[in-house]
Amino acid sequence: MGIATTEVKEGLKNCDILILEANHDLDMLENGPYPLRLKKRIKSKYGHLSNKEALELFMSLDHDKLSHLVLAHLSQEKQYS
Repeated sequence: MGIATTEVKEGLKNCDILILEANHDLDMLENGPYPLRLKKRIKSKYGHLSNKEALELFMSLDHDKLSHLVLAHLSQEKQYS
C-alpha cells in the first residue's frame, strides 16, 4: 500500500490491534542499493508507506480502542551501504 486512502483510514477506524508496515526512510531509500525502477515503485502509490507516512496514518486514526501497535518491516536488505 503506497498511500493511505480514505477507505484505508475508515477500515482501520476501530482497530483494537494494528500491525502497520513502516517500510522505508526516504533518504535511505534514495541513497540505497536498489535500482532506480525499484525505488520509483516503492515510492509510488502502488509501493510502500514510508516511515513518515506510516506515522501520519497512525496519527490520523481514532486511538480510543487501540491497545497495541506493532510496526513491522520485512526486507532482505538489513542495512544500506
